[in-house]
Amino acid sequence: MISVVADALVRRMIGLAIDAEGPPPAEFTWIALGSHGRREPVPSSDVDSGIAWRDGSGEQETPRYMRRIAETVADSLRELGWRLDPHGVTASGSFSASSIEEWRHAIGYWLSKPSDERALIATSILLDGRVILGPPELDPRRILFELGGGETLLEWMLDLALVHRPPTGFLRNRVVE
Repeated sequence: MISVVADALVRRMIGLAIDAEGPPPAEFTWIALGSHGRREPVPSSDVDSGIAWRDGSGEQETPRYMRRIAETVADSLRELGWRLDPHGVTASGSFSASSIEEWRHAIGYWLSKPSDERALIATSILLDGRVILGPPELDPRRILFELGGGETLLEWMLDLALVHRPPTGFLRNRVVE
């Protein structure tokens, strides 16, 4: 239920931002990431998001426009009392806001570094995503499967999941490792 409401609100905020800024100079896709992308948010969840746009032949206006839209949406989310991701995984941050070609370059780099935990985490964040506005062909997750293949990604995510050892038990109400 929270995801449905959040998606509707974010889509409306994007629409209002576009009304204020004018028509976009390039087609773009807004991506819900993290718990919102998995449709598992709770009231205390922060909001992770991303944006990808079609390259506009080297125009500098497109990234500036997308940043303004993303900042307007971020300001609106804060007004609602929602927290944005403190690590910068937002459409207004540098990690998850790029042209689709820049996404392709970044994902290629991540996939070339399977032992780098940061690359695995970045891949994991993107895999949790889903498009909430815009054409699906601008979804950077497609690049992950295109460049990395499903089996390779599955192996890497399993490795990441097994890196941290959970507690093994309790002794007098204390966690024992």
